[in-house]
Amino acid sequence: AKGEDAEARPLYDRALEITESRLSLLDSLSEREALAYVVSVRAIVDDWLVAFPGAEHDIEAWSHILRFKGAVAARMAAARRDNRSDPRAAALAEELARTRRSLARLTFSIDVEDRQARLSVLSADRDRLERELMGTAEGRKDTLVRQASPMDLCGALSEDAALVDFLRYESAHEARYVAFTFVAGTCTPARIELGSAAPIEDAIAQWRAVLQDPTSFTTRVDARGARVTELLWKPLEDQVGQATRLLVVPDGALTGAPLAALPVGGGRYLFEDRAITLLDRANDVLQRTISDVSEGALIVGGVDYDAPLSTNQSNKAALAPCNHGGFGPLPGAALESEMLARRWKKWRRGQPLVHLTGASATEAEVAAAAKGKAVVHLATHGFFADDCASVLDTGGAGFDPMVLSGLVLAGANSGADPLNTEDGILTAAEVAILDLSGTQLVVLSACDTGLGEVR
Repeated sequence: AKGEDAEARPLYDRALEITESRLSLLDSLSEREALAYVVSVRAIVDDWLVAFPGAEHDIEAWSHILRFKGAVAARMAAARRDNRSDPRAAALAEELARTRRSLARLTFSIDVEDRQARLSVLSADRDRLERELMGTAEGRKDTLVRQASPMDLCGALSEDAALVDFLRYESAHEARYVAFTFVAGTCTPARIELGSAAPIEDAIAQWRAVLQDPTSFTTRVDARGARVTELLWKPLEDQVGQATRLLVVPDGALTGAPLAALPVGGGRYLFEDRAITLLDRANDVLQRTISDVSEGALIVGGVDYDAPLSTNQSNKAALAPCNHGGFGPLPGAALESEMLARRWKKWRRGQPLVHLTGASATEAEVAAAAKGKAVVHLATHGFFADDCASVLDTGGAGFDPMVLSGLVLAGANSGADPLNTEDGILTAAEVAILDLSGTQLVVLSACDTGLGEVR
């Protein structure tokens, strides 16, 4: 605050060193606890970025970001991946899956006796199981990926690729966006300040609004998109040069922006000139090889939302009104899945195909069939129940956006049984625990995908 940057620098460096050394604590915490911890220490990273903005600090700044960004998700994924061959861990993972499914069902069942008490118990069980699962994986995680340096990433980029790592950070009580670009061959990250978050996020929201409106003319969509292009892409264009592959790591509101659809002039869109891959974290470029063998496809469409569930009528509960308005049939989705199934049989003769329609497209069947498939295509209703926050408070700890995001499957209109194994709603929280190792492509042909709230 006094402008004595030289004196402040060693203290900032020491603060970051202590904080980063304590990231190992994440290996003994549940996902909720780990996220809370990272939020509590995040200001140290942001303050460092604000205090030392010069180009001579770019490599060090990005190195710090690589250690923090996505650290919680990476550890949870590593625990699931590394524990598949451990019988005790596999048992814990199955118990965790059951607990998360129970949380999802109870969340949308709003007239259940002692609902909040049950949610609190289930939330505590989930945290305990996640801690135990993390403990079984200790010492076997991929430390190269967790502690990757800019030079490690440089060696992993193909010659035609550029990496763009976005970050939302706080500066003088104002949220801002910055991007670090990294082009194959140069191995030197460049820090590009994109400015205040408010106009960027407002432009994205306005663009998404017209994209979701089926009455919007292309000229209107492109006009809104051009504003996002001006704020996000134009400052980066010269930095990425002629790279034809962009590996993009979004953050904040950018996670919901369809960057491939950005208009770049002349009636063209960004994806026409550059192939775009989205990553959870920059370190993921070191994990490009798919080691698990997968083949075949799962195709879902023509779902019977009125199919009866094997439910106990005495336990049948009303669903939250913000979610349940009666899901109507989708004849177009039925035709879509039939067409894809025919093409798959013709083009991939001999590879397995599971085509789930009607009453057979249940949560259990979809979850079981997805495992080991190279391609998963889901044509059904989707939703993000953002107006459910007050109704669906999970155990007094605030709502979980992963529970409020879902795909609609067979029996969803039948009413929920909080004691049953499924309710016809496949939430993002339930998807997150599916074993999709080796899956190469998932298509969500549904409304309201790519929505949510960043927590």
